[in-house]
Amino acid sequence: MDFINITSLVLALGSVVFSVFTYISSIIHDRKQATLDAYNVLQNQVFDKLNTYKTNEIKSIADNCLSKEYKEISALMARIEHFSVGVNTKIYDKKTVKRLAGRYIIGIYEKLEPIIIKKRERFKTDKHYDDFEKLYLELKNLYSKHSRKKQSFI
Repeated sequence: MDFINITSLVLALGSVVFSVFTYISSIIHDRKQATLDAYNVLQNQVFDKLNTYKTNEIKSIADNCLSKEYKEISALMARIEHFSVGVNTKIYDKKTVKRLAGRYIIGIYEKLEPIIIKKRERFKTDKHYDDFEKLYLELKNLYSKHSRKKQSFI
């Protein structure tokens, strides 16, 4: 009788552990899939449009906050900020973002930085695009850690 009870208890505990593992794996997979889906939308709606602007054009557009281009870029940047909030609040997976487009996002931030600076000066706040900046800094930090690890092996 004791053997049957112990076996039942072990099997029940094994089932609980397996269920928890499956649940956690499912959550992780869903976050990664949501990240891919959100990034694809961002690529189509935002990055493809931003790629049509050269860095010099962005700098001159930043000086004219009443221009059509400034307003269009601001709307695109709002979508990037929205995505960045999702990454920073762990709705989306940061490692997947890094693998998918980490260096690209770093480049986009640096390209758009003149507009970010102008908006912060104009509205006298550093809250404009703070989640985008946080994502940018964390991605940059992840890449610098990665390059330091490579150098230590050399």
